[in-house]
Amino acid sequence: MSRRDLTLAEQAVTANEPGRALLRAIDQELEWYFSYAEGAKRVGNVTLLPTAEAARVGKAPDSEAATTRRALELATTVQVTLGAVPTRCAGVLRAAYTPRRWPSAVTREFEGFTAIAVRLVCSAHPWPERTSHDGLEHAAARHLERLLARDSARPAVLRKTARRLTGNAIEAYVKARTKGGAPFVGIF
Repeated sequence: MSRRDLTLAEQAVTANEPGRALLRAIDQELEWYFSYAEGAKRVGNVTLLPTAEAARVGKAPDSEAATTRRALELATTVQVTLGAVPTRCAGVLRAAYTPRRWPSAVTREFEGFTAIAVRLVCSAHPWPERTSHDGLEHAAARHLERLLARDSARPAVLRKTARRLTGNAIEAYVKARTKGGAPFVGIF
């Protein structure tokens, strides 16, 4: 299995085969939450579920109501779990799973750990050159892209640190999430 076939959680946390299903479920749950459910919950309109969970709930006779109810339950569970992990871990998960566009050279180099690598660059270079239209992260990503082009970015060190931080955050999430006893999405 190549690294590209692994989810972010699988890349960040070493697991045996039974643990891979859990890591895939974590990825699916966090991607769903940060790309959709968090914002939808704020406006009181959580109606969609991650694919595997939607397939399971969709078999119920009252599938639309069941889906909406389960989506809100799941969004609340993820929100509460994120509140139970250390703030640093929650921040790493938010950065790692919130969808963004990055320069292609940076994405190619760091793949699923791009957001964390960019944040690490922000901490080392808190004032990257930027235009009035650029946010700090985007400016840091462009700075990292320039470093990569000059071979002065030390990508192996950044990748290793980003992977460790992501792995620690996922492990904290799993620990907090399993304390609540709610099953992960995608685990049948």
